[in-house]
Amino acid sequence: MTLEGNESMPAIREHYIAALRQIIPYDEQEKIDIDQTLAWIQSTAHVHKHGNPEQHLGVLALLVSPDHTSIFLTNHRKAQMWLPPGGHVDEDVRLQDAVKEELKEEVGTEADFFSEQPFFHVRTLTQGANAGHTDVTFWFLMNGNPGTQYKVLEEEASEAQWFTIDEVLKNPAFEHLHRGLRKSKDLITKRERMK
Repeated sequence: MTLEGNESMPAIREHYIAALRQIIPYDEQEKIDIDQTLAWIQSTAHVHKHGNPEQHLGVLALLVSPDHTSIFLTNHRKAQMWLPPGGHVDEDVRLQDAVKEELKEEVGTEADFFSEQPFFHVRTLTQGANAGHTDVTFWFLMNGNPGTQYKVLEEEASEAQWFTIDEVLKNPAFEHLHRGLRKSKDLITKRERMK
């Protein structure tokens, strides 16, 4: 029997499942990732790092400039690549609270949600110094400000800066971000047209 079939399924798991189900897949890979994560959450005993170091939930905060042309990235020490701020989801913590906590901790800023629901989901086999486990990650779109001096946590990132979305999409070194950025760009464009 899956955990979903159990009436005592914790509310926090229901929260994760609802967050996944509201995401409209951008492509076939995202659909596969969402389906795999749904099956995993419904059947595994542990979805957090302390109980499952091989595969666990994470969040990323994609900070976008007011003109929607630039994003803020950190050069993550363990991953050894440029990534949006983020981290693991602690036990019994809602995704929105987890991403707020990570933003505050890693770059010293309060969360200003473009949308309070995650917009993208990806399963990633980690690289770098922390290689070998799967990050099951929810992406959130956040309003950022290039004029703000973010205080980057040195133990997490060696450097941080704003990049234009177009330069990231043209650079193969950022290929790990391309699908999420293309989806974010499409969502922002649709929102602007609706105004």
